[in-house]
Amino acid sequence: MNGYVARKGNRWYAVIYEGLDPVTGKEIRRWHPAGTDEASAEKLARQLARDINGADDAGRGLSFGAFLTKTWLPAKRIELRPTTWHGYQRIVNRHALPVLGSIQMRRLRPEQLEEAPRQRPAVEQTAWTAYQLATFLRHAAGHRYFPAIWTTQALPCGVTSAFSPVAMAP
Repeated sequence: MNGYVARKGNRWYAVIYEGLDPVTGKEIRRWHPAGTDEASAEKLARQLARDINGADDAGRGLSFGAFLTKTWLPAKRIELRPTTWHGYQRIVNRHALPVLGSIQMRRLRPEQLEEAPRQRPAVEQTAWTAYQLATFLRHAAGHRYFPAIWTTQALPCGVTSAFSPVAMAP
């Protein structure tokens, strides 16, 4: 948490930045009166910032994944349509968290963000069953690219046609 001093009229204040409001997304700053002396205001600002950060600087240990899931996504929820927000949530969970989620915010660099799309974990791919393949080919039969699809699909052993009763059985 950051602290600084500000003057209003003939009074000095210690201003402490406390992060973003998860609902509105606006910055939260608390003003603490410190009297008419700038030095005492600076001392108060350092003390308040140290109190908020903790002795071991635990306040700065926020990971990128925690920021995305606890601050950024909740703030976006109020300004986006539900379907858009669920899309954002899916992207964060599938792509951002596995690659960047454990990195501390203070250690995150632009190069890591640029490399992240190339470091995505491989998605496990599964083969179609004979029934799924037959259903796909039956629905694709009227499409103009059907001949190309038909020739590129490998039929499982024992299935001679996607329209045979064996292939259509569940």
